[in-house]
Amino acid sequence: MIRILVGTLGYVALFAAFLLLPAPSPIPWRAWLLLGVLLAVRVAGNFAVYRTHPALLREREGLPIQHGQPLIDRVLLSAFMASFGLLVSLASIDGLRLHLLGMVPSEIAMGGMALFIAGWLFVAYALTSNRFALLVVRAQDDQAVVTTGPYRLVRHPMYLGVVSVMVGMCLWLQSVLALVCTAIPTALLVARIVFEERFMLGRTPDYSSYCARVPYRLVPFVW
Repeated sequence: MIRILVGTLGYVALFAAFLLLPAPSPIPWRAWLLLGVLLAVRVAGNFAVYRTHPALLREREGLPIQHGQPLIDRVLLSAFMASFGLLVSLASIDGLRLHLLGMVPSEIAMGGMALFIAGWLFVAYALTSNRFALLVVRAQDDQAVVTTGPYRLVRHPMYLGVVSVMVGMCLWLQSVLALVCTAIPTALLVARIVFEERFMLGRTPDYSSYCARVPYRLVPFVW
């Protein structure tokens, strides 16, 4: 558990670097509150996952480039992680300082915090439901199709949670520009979904029937 806690603190520290370094001085309260909420939901979410699938959390602490991982996934995952970090910095510098495309109204920003929290909790819910949800796409000897929990609604609930996190963060920091730019990491997630499903269809016999039962990949009634 200590190792998981250290990994969680490391993630929050990295997020803090992307968030606080571009921020104005003194650092606005919105940035500090976002960090505090991030720490709370990550600790709570990882504790829940640790109780159900401790080995999964240890696996997910690995590097984004691993043995047995296809080249296209190495590119897509690395690009997404880089774009996510840059989005945090963009939301900070624009939402807290520049306002190049205007500011998100305070009332809507409150909804952004709700989306940020809900997104992380949904990611944790997906991880507690799916012990095969590794950080990278690669073959797993005992992999089976998971159809419980949020996987009854969409085929990639963890990615839906991540999109909610990104949108919520941009709204909370009141950056219209960053909100528009969420299209970039979201597009990378969509590309990874397409690749991941092709990978699964070629290796997991039951996946095609699961796709027929759950027709939506990311957003119910949309795609």
